[in-house]
Amino acid sequence: MNQQNWYQDDPPGGPVPPVRKSGSSTWIIVVAAVGGVAILCLLACGGLVWWGIANNPEARDLFGLAEDLPPRVDEPLDEKRSALVAAFEAEEKGIDEKTLREVDALFGKIVEASQTDDARTARRAVDLDRYVAEVKRAGTEGRVGYLDQLGIRQRFAEGTVFDEYFDSHAIVRAEPVPDTGGNELLVHAVLACQVTPGEMRWWLVRKDGVWKAYDWEFLDRGMRESTWDAHTSVHGFDPGMIAYEQCIQDWSNGIGRWAEGDVKGAAVHLARAEKRACHPSVADEARLRIAYGWMMCDQPRRAIAAARRISDPDRTPGAWYAARSTRRRRRTRRRAVPRRVHARDRCGAAGGIRASVPRRDVRDRAPRGRLSCRSRSRPGLRIPDDRLRHRR
Repeated sequence: MNQQNWYQDDPPGGPVPPVRKSGSSTWIIVVAAVGGVAILCLLACGGLVWWGIANNPEARDLFGLAEDLPPRVDEPLDEKRSALVAAFEAEEKGIDEKTLREVDALFGKIVEASQTDDARTARRAVDLDRYVAEVKRAGTEGRVGYLDQLGIRQRFAEGTVFDEYFDSHAIVRAEPVPDTGGNELLVHAVLACQVTPGEMRWWLVRKDGVWKAYDWEFLDRGMRESTWDAHTSVHGFDPGMIAYEQCIQDWSNGIGRWAEGDVKGAAVHLARAEKRACHPSVADEARLRIAYGWMMCDQPRRAIAAARRISDPDRTPGAWYAARSTRRRRRTRRRAVPRRVHARDRCGAAGGIRASVPRRDVRDRAPRGRLSCRSRSRPGLRIPDDRLRHRR
């Protein structure tokens, strides 16, 4: 080896390639790391969003991910009439003693909440998520949109859940809803009011061992609460629905005047309410309220006239009850019901069951109570005891 060029000799195995200093590989590693982190962040965000949707009823409604529910049953009129008569004439409660005590406790809370305007207790007695689902399934001619559902939730959060004053309650019969494993009940009950018959149907669901209501119906009005909410939501901007709200406001003002002893002032408001052209879906319910108002004001003929204006008294059987009760109380000569129509078949078949059940049974089931005189326009109205002149 030449000592002068010893550093130029190749090592064993051939020449060593030169080392190239370049940043391309470093950038590849950085980009891959950033991309992996971004993907993990997206997956985490997606999981949080899905968790939020799964745990937020409003979001489930928005994305159409509502839970599977048993079929909603809105019976034909004849079937409903037969079922009501059978339920209110039954001797057995239909459920075991333990369940009966639990359901009775629920109704005790509902009555107490209505008397004290305790909205918090009332909200605890209702499964709001299920109620909103029933409003969506009410079968009205329009769709209850997401904003309508938010409005219902907001109303329940800020206002009074039950728009009636209940003096007492009595469970008549409870029946398990089919295909629910005993976790849902249809309860027939009497929640005592003063002028209105007080017979009701309640739909209950048991979640985490606690019974809650998710729908209810005043049988004299013939319309479930969820159906009423669906109508007012779908037709909320219709002139007829706006007139209905004005009618209920007039009616509420009239009841307030009557409670203060101003019967003439009450009559002025009731007469104004009668002139409102309400939407057909809720017009009969408004006319029934007006008929009850005239009964309170000792105007039997006007009460009967208001009841007769109800277009479908079979579906709003409080019309038969109001006319028959007014005729019996004031002995007016005008016929309250058409000839050849037995009052029991009308009043006792689909509302106003009190007229057909023996009076001693009614007294045992629900004591006489105070008049229900609230409205959604004026919640919390109370009538002094000395103004409760109409007694059954």
